[in-house]
Amino acid sequence: MYRILSAAGQSGERRRLATHPAKTVPQLMATAPCKVLTSDITKLRGSYKGEWYHLYVIIDIYSRYICDLIVERAESVDRAEELIRETIERNGIVPSPRLCTPTAAPR
Repeated sequence: MYRILSAAGQSGERRRLATHPAKTVPQLMATAPCKVLTSDITKLRGSYKGEWYHLYVIIDIYSRYICDLIVERAESVDRAEELIRETIERNGIVPSPRLCTPTAAPR
Protein backbone atom coordinates (compact mmCIF):
# COMPACT_ATOMS: atom_id res chain seq x y z
CA MET A 1 0.00 0.00 0.00
CA TYR A 2 2.79 2.43 0.91
CA ARG A 3 4.51 1.81 -2.44
CA ILE A 4 1.29 2.65 -4.32
CA LEU A 5 0.65 5.79 -2.23
CA SER A 6 4.26 6.89 -2.68
CA ALA A 7 4.03 6.47 -6.44
CA ALA A 8 0.85 8.60 -6.43
CA GLY A 9 2.54 11.25 -4.27
CA GLN A 10 0.13 10.70 -1.36
CA SER A 11 2.43 9.26 1.29
CA GLY A 12 3.38 12.56 2.94
CA GLU A 13 2.40 13.89 6.32
CA ARG A 14 -1.33 14.52 6.51
CA ARG A 15 -1.37 16.61 9.68
CA ARG A 16 -1.02 20.36 9.60
CA LEU A 17 2.42 21.11 10.98
CA ALA A 18 3.60 24.48 12.22
CA THR A 19 6.31 26.06 10.12
CA HIS A 20 8.72 28.36 11.89
CA PRO A 21 10.76 31.00 10.09
CA ALA A 22 14.51 30.58 10.21
CA LYS A 23 16.08 32.54 13.04
CA THR A 24 18.60 35.15 12.01
CA VAL A 25 21.72 35.43 14.12
CA PRO A 26 22.85 39.03 14.60
CA GLN A 27 26.33 39.55 13.24
CA LEU A 28 28.58 42.51 13.95
CA MET A 29 31.40 43.56 11.65
CA ALA A 30 34.40 45.17 13.33
CA THR A 31 36.11 47.45 10.80
CA ALA A 32 38.40 49.29 13.23
CA PRO A 33 39.69 48.98 16.79
CA CYS A 34 37.26 49.81 19.63
CA LYS A 35 34.19 49.62 17.39
CA VAL A 36 32.87 46.27 18.67
CA LEU A 37 33.59 45.06 22.19
CA THR A 38 32.55 41.88 23.95
CA SER A 39 32.62 40.90 27.59
CA ASP A 40 32.98 37.70 29.57
CA ILE A 41 32.93 36.61 33.21
CA THR A 42 35.01 33.57 34.12
CA LYS A 43 35.27 31.79 37.47
CA LEU A 44 38.81 31.28 38.76
CA ARG A 45 39.66 28.81 41.49
CA GLY A 46 41.32 30.29 44.55
CA SER A 47 44.14 28.84 46.60
CA TYR A 48 41.77 27.33 49.20
CA LYS A 49 38.98 24.79 48.81
CA GLY A 50 35.69 26.49 47.94
CA GLU A 51 37.35 29.83 47.21
CA TRP A 52 36.41 31.31 43.82
CA TYR A 53 37.11 34.60 42.07
CA HIS A 54 35.32 36.16 39.11
CA LEU A 55 37.39 37.55 36.24
CA TYR A 56 35.58 40.25 34.25
CA VAL A 57 37.15 40.83 30.81
CA ILE A 58 36.25 43.27 28.02
CA ILE A 59 37.82 42.37 24.67
CA ASP A 60 38.06 44.33 21.41
CA ILE A 61 36.88 42.00 18.65
CA TYR A 62 38.92 43.69 15.89
CA SER A 63 42.36 43.55 17.52
CA ARG A 64 41.61 40.85 20.16
CA TYR A 65 43.13 43.28 22.65
CA ILE A 66 41.95 43.12 26.27
CA CYS A 67 40.57 46.59 26.86
CA ASP A 68 39.87 46.15 30.55
CA LEU A 69 39.77 43.45 33.21
CA ILE A 70 39.15 43.12 36.91
CA VAL A 71 39.03 40.29 39.45
CA GLU A 72 36.29 40.31 42.10
CA ARG A 73 35.33 37.97 44.95
CA ALA A 74 31.63 37.91 44.00
CA GLU A 75 29.77 38.27 40.71
CA SER A 76 27.79 41.51 40.56
CA VAL A 77 25.67 43.06 37.81
CA ASP A 78 26.41 46.52 39.22
CA ARG A 79 30.18 45.94 39.08
CA ALA A 80 29.94 44.62 35.49
CA GLU A 81 27.96 47.70 34.39
CA GLU A 82 30.47 49.96 36.12
CA LEU A 83 33.40 48.23 34.36
CA ILE A 84 31.69 48.60 30.97
CA ARG A 85 30.95 52.27 31.65
CA GLU A 86 34.58 52.93 32.70
CA THR A 87 35.92 51.16 29.58
CA ILE A 88 33.65 53.19 27.30
CA GLU A 89 34.73 56.47 28.93
CA ARG A 90 38.44 55.56 28.96
CA ASN A 91 38.52 54.57 25.27
CA GLY A 92 36.23 57.36 24.04
CA ILE A 93 33.70 54.95 22.56
CA VAL A 94 30.36 56.34 21.44
CA PRO A 95 27.83 53.58 22.27
CA SER A 96 25.16 52.83 19.72
CA PRO A 97 21.72 52.65 21.37
CA ARG A 98 20.63 50.10 18.75
CA LEU A 99 23.34 47.61 19.76
CA CYS A 100 23.76 48.32 23.48
CA THR A 101 21.15 46.09 25.01
CA PRO A 102 21.42 44.74 28.54
CA THR A 103 21.79 40.98 28.71
CA ALA A 104 22.01 40.66 32.47
CA ALA A 105 19.24 39.14 34.53
CA PRO A 106 16.80 41.58 36.10
CA ARG A 107 17.58 42.68 39.63
